Amino acid sequence: MSIFIMVFEVGRPLLQGHIMKYKDFQRGQKQLRKGRFSNRGCLYFITTSCFNRQRIFIEKNVVRIVFDTNDWLENKGYIDCYFVILMPDHIHLIFQLLGEKTLSEVMKSLKGYTGRKIKEYLRLETKVRILSR
Repeated sequence: MSIFIMVFEVGRPLLQGHIMKYKDFQRGQKQLRKGRFSNRGCLYFITTSCFNRQRIFIEKNVVRIVFDTNDWLENKGYIDCYFVILMPDHIHLIFQLLGEKTLSEVMKSLKGYTGRKIKEYLRLETKVRILSR
């Protein structure tokens, strides 16, 4: 089975001929979202970190919550996940977008549900944020 991965910089696929120069780079979440699009059938490399880089993913049961959520998204037909790696304070995913949900909706489901379940498990206040926006 061959896997094709699109490489993105600042939301634009390099396949469209855009080469980002260092002087064009601007920091911030808003800049990362410019030109972002959601295309069913494409593969996405996603990295999301814990709020304030908290080391949340060091307990086996917390890690299980992340994998269970990922399995749920696959079983619903929203994604086909090829790769998940959990570091103590962030997650890397490679998945193909399959269903009717957009990339933003899939990430909202993943982060929202995972965050709620981790807070329940760790018995944290509801105002505590687990995953960054």
